[in-house]
Amino acid sequence: MQLLFSLVMRMPSGSYQVRRSIFSSHETIQLCMSFIVCLGAALEQLFKDAPSVELPSELLASDDLTILELAVRTDTVPSNYHGQKLIRHGGLYINAVRVSSTEELFQKDKDLLSGNMTILRTGKKSYRLIKWR
Repeated sequence: MQLLFSLVMRMPSGSYQVRRSIFSSHETIQLCMSFIVCLGAALEQLFKDAPSVELPSELLASDDLTILELAVRTDTVPSNYHGQKLIRHGGLYINAVRVSSTEELFQKDKDLLSGNMTILRTGKKSYRLIKWR
């Protein structure tokens, strides 16, 4: 849910009270995430300063694409070794969900956001926007 926190923190400062209430209940977080996911253009605008990469949508047809492989292919991590280490220590996220296994597969129905985008995060603040074309 840290991605949600980052997105909310970028809102205008006049909405501070709204930001605090978003974190008061799990249902509100889920509702807000659903709303944010539906706004592909808004995501692109929010992540305009983050590094982004375009990948061919043919990769989505592959049933054996791991999130680790995706992270290496997009230069989110420099190598398989560094990616495995990052995942073991809980530092790789896809769309605000921690990647728990080096063998975890990219699931088109779950990991593809509105607007054919995916967000990878390493650590606390390093984001990479993947645009599927």
